Amino acid sequence: MQLAPFDVTPRDRSQIKPPSSYNLCYKILLFNSQLLTLSQPRTFRDCQIHAATKHSRSANTNLTMSRFFPHTPYAEDQPLSKTILTTHVLTRAFQAGSLVGSGVGLSLVTLRRFNILSPRIPPIPGYFTILRSTGIGAIVALGMLSIALPIRMWGREQIEWQDRSWRLRANKGQTECDDWTYGGMAAATAAVAWKGKGLGWRGAVGGVGIGSVFGMFGYMAYRNGLKGGKFEEDAKP
Repeated sequence: MQLAPFDVTPRDRSQIKPPSSYNLCYKILLFNSQLLTLSQPRTFRDCQIHAATKHSRSANTNLTMSRFFPHTPYAEDQPLSKTILTTHVLTRAFQAGSLVGSGVGLSLVTLRRFNILSPRIPPIPGYFTILRSTGIGAIVALGMLSIALPIRMWGREQIEWQDRSWRLRANKGQTECDDWTYGGMAAATAAVAWKGKGLGWRGAVGGVGIGSVFGMFGYMAYRNGLKGGKFEEDAKP
């Protein structure tokens, strides 16, 4: 039996629906293609595009975000990553230890002044007690973080060092705080070298530590007090 040819006019062709088996195959192929797309690994540079866009004002190839170290647009290209992270951690350790040590020294002087603690024999000036206590606190904190940092970063890949150091360089507050901190330490070092005879190593280190603390307080007063925590370049449209 011979079947008549199936003639479909253009008007009727648009009304023809594909069989259900065709729809099922199409859906399976579409689903597999989506899975294949999702399963493709993304490179670290692709993941950094969002962060680089978010920090586009601060991610420059020049030295605008750091007075001492370069800052690249992508974390995977950040040079001197271990030097940057180590310098930051040890600087903050020295600063934090100095702050705690100066607080302890000031407390000792106050307690002795009100005869709550027995005075030292022979007596020493109060500023000398504060300087020595500050120096001890700075050295102790510096030693602790010198051990803790290698333990914390042991076995880490290079990109993890680079990511941490890159984010430090992209942080305007950290960079400006470093400027004030190192400025205070430099001024205190000059003062100790000029008038610091007889202080000993603890007093000399304490003087530099107090300089770092004053630098941090100066930064906080300037940026958060006078400037309201805002940067001029952020206000530009």
